[in-house]
Formats: sequence, structure tokens, C-alpha cells
Amino acid sequence: MIFPTDQTIQPTTLGIEAEARGFESIWFPEHSHIPVSRVTPWGGREGAPPLPDFYARTHDQFVALGAIAAVTKTIKLGTGITLLAQRDPVWTAKAAASVDHISGGRFILGVGYGWNKEELNTHGVAYNDRRDRLRAKLSTGTRAEVEHNPDVELAGPIREALASMPEEDREILIQSLFEPGLRSFIKRREAFLLYSTP
Repeated sequence: MIFPTDQTIQPTTLGIEAEARGFESIWFPEHSHIPVSRVTPWGGREGAPPLPDFYARTHDQFVALGAIAAVTKTIKLGTGITLLAQRDPVWTAKAAASVDHISGGRFILGVGYGWNKEELNTHGVAYNDRRDRLRAKLSTGTRAEVEHNPDVELAGPIREALASMPEEDREILIQSLFEPGLRSFIKRREAFLLYSTP
């Protein structure tokens, strides 16, 4: 995983070089922005070192992965992670489906709920509500579930858009920092992307 910014290697160059060297996948994180008035420590952990500058300079992950998709053939392209709790589910589903189509089914959608209280607040999400927001917006996964239960509150649009991806090509990962949310997702998902911050 790398934070693609205006100060790092171009995403297209990274994709070409990583694929040529046999890498299996590339993962890009996201932050919509880093508020100037920061209170939350890096990763939400007290005593963490200062937040690195690249967090505020990060490219849009779907744009950067779409660019890589256009210049590569085999490398998988993943979001590590998409902050779905603070995103519009319809636009997110459309972006995910677009990158998946452009890449020929190489896209992996990794989602999570975030740690930056100020960033969440900017999007109208209370920190303590972020897990519930993620659950409400997340697709339950299969085309059959979407067809048989089309009116789940808030989840409908993202379920429909994700269901438009070929089922064999669609992967969804859930990120959790070993918080209570992990147990509630573990029975429903294909895989987990677990990591910790300083």
C-alpha cells in the first residue's frame, strides 16, 4: 500500500513497474481531506507521532486506480480502504463498478469507517455513529440477496450497483482496527484487511 500524492511516483508509472515486477496487487488508501484544526491523534491513538504530510496530499483513490487500470493488464487494484461511512453510497458504488469494468474485473473494494473525528464531522458523521453508517451503506454482497431483499434501508443503491459487477470478479474487504465492529462483520464477509497505525 502506498499513499499516491503529487510528491510520489505517478500512479500509472507505479502500476506499470509493479506489474512488470510480478506484484499481485496495488492498494491505495483515502482521506477526503485532513482538517486544519486537528485534534484526533494519528490513527486515533493517544501518543502517536505527528500525522505525516502525505495524508493531506493523497489523490482520489478511484481516479488513481482507474488510471492504473488503463495501463496494466493483470495486477489487482484495491482500495485500502474506502471510508464508506463518510461517502455517498451511490457515487461510491458507481466509482467501484467503473474501475472494476475498466480493469476487466481486477478491482477489490476495501471499506472501513475511519478514525479522524474532524474529517468525519466535515461529512456530517458523528464519530460514535460511524460503524452504524458503514453497516447501513454496505452491500450484503450477492446478486441473489439483492434481488430477494431490494428494500434494505440506505443500502439499496450500493447493493444494486455492486450487484451489477460480475459476481466472480467482485471482492469486498472490511477494515477494522480490532474494535467491537470486527465481530459484527466477521460472519458476513469474504476477507479482512487488518492493520494498525503508530
